[in-house]
Amino acid sequence: AALWLARRRDFSARKLVSLVETLIFYYKHGARFESWKVTLTQLLQALAQGQGEEPDSAWLAAVLRSRIAEADLDLHAYDRAHAQFTEILPRALALENGALISFCHHKLGQLAARRADFAAAYHHLAAALPPLDIARLPPQYRFPVYRTWTEVALLAADLPRARACAEKAYSLAMQVDSQLEAEPIYRWALGEIALAEGNLPR
Repeated sequence: AALWLARRRDFSARKLVSLVETLIFYYKHGARFESWKVTLTQLLQALAQGQGEEPDSAWLAAVLRSRIAEADLDLHAYDRAHAQFTEILPRALALENGALISFCHHKLGQLAARRADFAAAYHHLAAALPPLDIARLPPQYRFPVYRTWTEVALLAADLPRARACAEKAYSLAMQVDSQLEAEPIYRWALGEIALAEGNLPR
């Protein structure tokens, strides 16, 4: 359906991005990262053929590139993913798109954590939150950042921060009725914290 829209040069930004998010959900849960990259690259090429014709083309291109970079992160192509997010972030800032700015910082934080650079990971995760507040975006944009921060804090053996971020992620998830998704992640985090503290019964 997304490629059909592209062939018709129907780049109504919200319509196409909604389809892209659905595709990514499908590809991510099936671990089909190469297919994810191929489809989004085709969409990006279709958009580039008429670059400038659509009012949101620069924004849409940046979104597509960011999600291609996310697939590279999941494929463990960390250098390539880092280079892409580093390139996309200034474009997101120029577009003043809070969600995209936050997404780039969030993923750069994940990449830093994979390299055990926890100071850089904390910096990027902290930078991921203000753009969401400025844009007044709802809680579902925030709780993934706090979830990642929980994981990074656990890797860094920063247990007070891990606990605080786990609590915050869970609280935000409850605000958007995501209990089925949030509860097991929250319980896992509490279990990891208890394990790190040597509290095996807990």
